[in-house]
This record gives sequence, structure tokens and C-alpha cells, in this order.
Amino acid sequence: MSAYWQPWILARIGASLVTLIALAIGIRTALRILKHWRIGASSEGQLLLERRAELVATLVAGGLAAQLGALVVTLLGADKQADTLRGAMCAYGVFEGGDGGFTSLSVSLMLAVLAGAWLIFHRFELGHETLSLTRTKFNGLFWLAPLAALDLWLFVRFAGGLDLEAS
Repeated sequence: MSAYWQPWILARIGASLVTLIALAIGIRTALRILKHWRIGASSEGQLLLERRAELVATLVAGGLAAQLGALVVTLLGADKQADTLRGAMCAYGVFEGGDGGFTSLSVSLMLAVLAGAWLIFHRFELGHETLSLTRTKFNGLFWLAPLAALDLWLFVRFAGGLDLEAS
């Protein structure tokens, strides 16, 4: 049986795809913000951009929250998968048994920490009356998106290397 059909692996890949889609939409909006954002301007275009930025920031926050959930799913799923892998007694053995398991876990952890920092920054900005931090917040997406893509690629490689037939 292929490891990709395990429910926790499907859930993990799905959460990572949700994150990547949200970040792609966020980057598309970030490019508009970098080009057209004029803080203090009261033109109709600026107001539309501000509304779009708030909407997309909410979408990105949901995507990043999904990534935090993906880390939890990875850890709990690996712990439950330990019963089906020869020599694995816990999640440590699963990560050791897969191809690049600890590398994948490290990148997932780094992404989760940065996603949490972005979410905290987003909440901090929502408390301000002005949107002076919007440009900075959306610039952060240019760092998160490649890391999210790397995380997904490393996890898929790790999951494909799990030998579930050996038990």
C-alpha cells in the first residue's frame, strides 16, 4: 500500500496545499500593494486596495493557521504510524525511517514559527487605526511562500520514502 493513501499524509498534503494557495493569492495582492499603496491617500483605488488587503490578509491568516495544524498532524500522524514501520517505536523512528524525515520536520517547524510570527504581526496591525504596517506584513509573504513550497516538497519526498510494507 502506498504511503500517500494514509489519512494523516493526505491531510498534511492538503493543509500544505491550502497554505500555498493562500500565499499565492497573498503574493499577487502584495505585488499590487508594493506598486500602488499610498498611505493616507483617499482615492477610490486606495480604498479598494485597502479592502482587498484586509480580505486577503484574512485568507492568508487562515492558510497559515492551516500550516500550524499541518505540523500537529505531522507529529501525531507519525506517532500513530510507528506501529506499521519496522523498528519504529514512536514518531522519532518514523522520521528516522523516512527519506529526509528530520529535514522535513525542521522546515515544517521553521515555517510554523514564522507563520505564527506573521499571525501575531497581523493581529498587532489590526489593533492600529491606520494601516501603516500593511506593506511590511505583505512583504513577509515573499519569505513564507518559498519556504511553504519547500516544506511541501520535502514532506512529499519523506512520505514517499516510508516503507509501510516492511511491518
